[in-house]
Amino acid sequence: MSFEQPAAGENPYVCPDHWFWFSSTPELFIGVTDRRAKDGLQSCRLRGQSDEEAYQGIAQRFKASPGQEYTFSVFVMNDRKDPIIGASYGQISLEWQDEAGQEISRDYGPAWHHELRFDAWTRFVVEAKAPDHAVMGVVVITFFSRNSGGYGTFYIDDCDFDSRSGPAR
Repeated sequence: MSFEQPAAGENPYVCPDHWFWFSSTPELFIGVTDRRAKDGLQSCRLRGQSDEEAYQGIAQRFKASPGQEYTFSVFVMNDRKDPIIGASYGQISLEWQDEAGQEISRDYGPAWHHELRFDAWTRFVVEAKAPDHAVMGVVVITFFSRNSGGYGTFYIDDCDFDSRSGPAR
């Protein structure tokens, strides 16, 4: 779940390996960068979109088992030169899908916004139990651009994912 590949280059909006991206608009401002890193040499950067109600993000799928507990955590830092503004915010979540790939439900972690620190990485965590009929889970990092005019950037690094069995049924 790192952001070390591909190597940051001339194009600032290259999606990190092993993640897929999504966006509510044709604008996509997600990419690996060597400007900031908690560990390693790179992190992932998400910059705000210009549409007032836009969102974009990255995600990874995993096999899920009903009743099993899952934890997804990330470290996030605001960009001092292009801070999150307006009502924009970032958030992590765990999405649950059935055999047909349809979303059953979603569990949200806490959101970060303009008060996110510039000088230190802040950890965010979402924990959830896979619901009945879940066969697939998706860890999701989303940036919601709200009244920002396309401004606002944050960095993500050191994502972690863990699972453990719940009590016997």
